[in-house]
Amino acid sequence: MGIDSSSLTERQRQLMSAADRKRLGRAGMTSAEAADQYALKTEREMHRLFSSYCLLHGILPNHENPAKRSTSSVGWPDFRCFAADKRFLAIEFKVRPNGLTPEQEEIKTRLEACGWPYVVAYSLAEAIHAAQQYLLK
Repeated sequence: MGIDSSSLTERQRQLMSAADRKRLGRAGMTSAEAADQYALKTEREMHRLFSSYCLLHGILPNHENPAKRSTSSVGWPDFRCFAADKRFLAIEFKVRPNGLTPEQEEIKTRLEACGWPYVVAYSLAEAIHAAQQYLLK
Protein backbone atom coordinates (compact mmCIF):
# COMPACT_ATOMS: atom_id res chain seq x y z
CA MET A 1 0.00 0.00 0.00
CA GLY A 2 1.22 3.49 -0.69
CA ILE A 3 0.09 6.93 -1.58
CA ASP A 4 -1.75 7.47 -4.83
CA SER A 5 0.12 10.53 -6.07
CA SER A 6 -2.85 11.58 -8.20
CA SER A 7 -4.87 12.13 -5.01
CA LEU A 8 -2.41 14.65 -3.55
CA THR A 9 -3.65 18.20 -3.28
CA GLU A 10 -1.60 21.18 -4.37
CA ARG A 11 -1.09 22.12 -0.72
CA GLN A 12 0.20 18.62 0.12
CA ARG A 13 2.69 18.81 -2.74
CA GLN A 14 3.88 22.21 -1.50
CA LEU A 15 4.47 20.81 1.99
CA MET A 16 6.46 17.80 0.75
CA SER A 17 10.24 17.97 0.56
CA ALA A 18 11.72 18.52 -2.89
CA ALA A 19 13.35 15.07 -2.71
CA ASP A 20 10.00 13.36 -2.03
CA ARG A 21 8.30 15.29 -4.86
CA LYS A 22 11.14 14.34 -7.19
CA ARG A 23 10.65 10.63 -6.40
CA LEU A 24 7.05 10.96 -7.55
CA GLY A 25 8.17 12.40 -10.88
CA ARG A 26 5.78 14.63 -12.76
CA ALA A 27 2.92 13.66 -10.43
CA GLY A 28 4.83 15.18 -7.51
CA MET A 29 5.31 18.58 -9.09
CA THR A 30 3.53 21.61 -7.74
CA SER A 31 1.54 23.65 -10.25
CA ALA A 32 4.27 26.28 -10.29
CA GLU A 33 6.98 23.70 -10.98
CA ALA A 34 4.94 22.14 -13.79
CA ALA A 35 4.28 25.57 -15.31
CA ASP A 36 7.99 26.46 -15.14
CA GLN A 37 8.94 23.17 -16.80
CA TYR A 38 6.35 23.70 -19.54
CA ALA A 39 7.51 27.27 -20.16
CA LEU A 40 11.15 26.22 -20.42
CA LYS A 41 10.35 23.37 -22.80
CA THR A 42 8.15 25.61 -24.95
CA GLU A 43 10.66 28.46 -25.04
CA ARG A 44 13.51 26.06 -25.86
CA GLU A 45 11.53 24.67 -28.80
CA MET A 46 10.70 28.18 -30.08
CA HIS A 47 14.41 29.06 -29.91
CA ARG A 48 15.38 25.97 -31.88
CA LEU A 49 12.82 26.54 -34.62
CA PHE A 50 13.45 30.28 -34.90
CA SER A 51 17.21 29.75 -35.10
CA SER A 52 16.63 27.33 -38.00
CA TYR A 53 14.31 29.84 -39.68
CA CYS A 54 16.98 32.55 -39.43
CA LEU A 55 19.70 30.37 -40.91
CA LEU A 56 17.43 29.31 -43.80
CA HIS A 57 16.75 32.97 -44.64
CA GLY A 58 20.26 34.39 -44.41
CA ILE A 59 19.77 36.00 -40.99
CA LEU A 60 22.66 35.73 -38.56
CA PRO A 61 21.20 34.91 -35.13
CA ASN A 62 23.06 35.35 -31.87
CA HIS A 63 21.06 33.83 -29.06
CA GLU A 64 21.04 32.43 -25.56
CA ASN A 65 20.09 28.87 -24.65
CA PRO A 66 17.07 29.17 -22.32
CA ALA A 67 18.10 25.96 -20.54
CA LYS A 68 21.44 27.43 -19.41
CA ARG A 69 22.51 30.43 -17.41
CA SER A 70 22.98 33.36 -19.77
CA THR A 71 26.47 34.58 -20.55
CA SER A 72 25.13 37.96 -21.70
CA SER A 73 24.58 40.89 -19.42
CA VAL A 74 21.36 40.73 -17.44
CA GLY A 75 18.36 41.97 -19.40
CA TRP A 76 19.61 41.41 -22.95
CA PRO A 77 17.12 39.74 -25.31
CA ASP A 78 17.23 36.05 -26.20
CA PHE A 79 17.99 36.77 -29.86
CA ARG A 80 20.03 39.45 -31.53
CA CYS A 81 19.47 39.07 -35.27
CA PHE A 82 21.56 40.63 -37.99
CA ALA A 83 20.71 40.82 -41.70
CA ALA A 84 21.93 42.53 -44.86
CA ASP A 85 22.05 46.32 -45.10
CA LYS A 86 22.87 46.69 -41.39
CA ARG A 87 19.44 45.54 -40.26
CA PHE A 88 19.07 44.44 -36.65
CA LEU A 89 16.26 42.97 -34.58
CA ALA A 90 16.14 42.06 -30.90
CA ILE A 91 13.67 39.34 -29.92
CA GLU A 92 12.77 38.18 -26.44
CA PHE A 93 10.75 34.95 -26.34
CA LYS A 94 8.21 34.61 -23.55
CA VAL A 95 5.55 32.09 -22.62
CA ARG A 96 2.32 33.62 -21.34
CA PRO A 97 1.63 34.91 -18.77
CA ASN A 98 5.30 35.83 -18.28
CA GLY A 99 6.43 39.33 -19.14
CA LEU A 100 9.67 41.27 -19.26
CA THR A 101 11.75 41.69 -16.12
CA PRO A 102 12.68 45.22 -15.05
CA GLU A 103 16.18 44.66 -16.49
CA GLN A 104 14.70 43.52 -19.81
CA GLU A 105 12.39 46.56 -19.87
CA GLU A 106 15.44 48.80 -19.39
CA ILE A 107 17.37 47.20 -22.26
CA LYS A 108 14.26 47.31 -24.48
CA THR A 109 13.84 51.02 -23.78
CA ARG A 110 17.51 51.73 -24.47
CA LEU A 111 17.60 49.76 -27.74
CA GLU A 112 14.40 51.38 -28.99
CA ALA A 113 15.76 54.83 -28.07
CA CYS A 114 18.66 54.08 -30.42
CA GLY A 115 16.20 53.19 -33.18
CA TRP A 116 16.64 49.40 -32.96
CA PRO A 117 13.46 47.29 -33.07
CA TYR A 118 12.74 45.04 -30.08
CA VAL A 119 9.96 42.46 -30.15
CA VAL A 120 8.54 40.33 -27.36
CA ALA A 121 7.36 37.15 -29.09
CA TYR A 122 4.87 34.85 -27.40
CA SER A 123 4.89 32.42 -30.33
CA LEU A 124 7.11 31.28 -33.16
CA ALA A 125 4.70 32.92 -35.61
CA GLU A 126 5.18 36.32 -33.92
CA ALA A 127 8.97 35.99 -34.13
CA ILE A 128 8.87 35.00 -37.81
CA HIS A 129 6.51 37.88 -38.59
CA ALA A 130 8.90 40.30 -36.88
CA ALA A 131 11.87 38.89 -38.83
CA GLN A 132 9.97 39.31 -42.09
CA GLN A 133 8.95 42.86 -41.16
CA TYR A 134 12.34 44.12 -39.95
CA LEU A 135 14.97 41.91 -41.58
CA LEU A 136 13.65 40.54 -44.87
CA LYS A 137 12.41 43.68 -46.63
